[in-house]
Amino acid sequence: MSENIELNETPAPEAATGCSPEEAAAENAPSALSPEEEELSAAYTREAYEFLSGAVKLMGMDAEVVLRNQTETTADFEFTGPDIALLIGKHGKTIDALQYLADVTAYKKYPCRKRVSLDADDHRSKRTKELQEKVLKIADMVRKYGKEAVMEPQPAKERRIIHMFLADQPGVKTYSEGTGAERHIVISPE
Repeated sequence: MSENIELNETPAPEAATGCSPEEAAAENAPSALSPEEEELSAAYTREAYEFLSGAVKLMGMDAEVVLRNQTETTADFEFTGPDIALLIGKHGKTIDALQYLADVTAYKKYPCRKRVSLDADDHRSKRTKELQEKVLKIADMVRKYGKEAVMEPQPAKERRIIHMFLADQPGVKTYSEGTGAERHIVISPE
């Protein structure tokens, strides 16, 4: 598996694939981190990359790990290649688990404020759009009939997407109920 970009250097704007020009410029802007913090942040990113590359190899997947963007607080990686559907997994569970494990592994060795973000085939934005479309229909029904709607249990990050999206929708409010794997959102009329 070959490395697509050098992880210990900030890429030039034209080399920062997956970044907008503004993001690339932000990458090259002076850092608020001390030299020691910058070194720790770079080591964290390298460790996360090595973990993800190793995991893909151990899983026998035909995929590459690409660093798309990095800031002081995030290292954005993406899987590319023919096996990305398998790496996403059912309902995104595999990619979520790999993201979590990469983050924990890197943080344990290089504790810093940075976190791993992992995507494949634009899965995260597609899922966000899918959730938003679904809850917008549910919110319309709640407004129309004036009754609460209880959604199925979801992971915390999906609940957060829904809460934030519906916060701007008139006539409805959201709250979470339940614990653990059974935690879910309730959409109710205002």
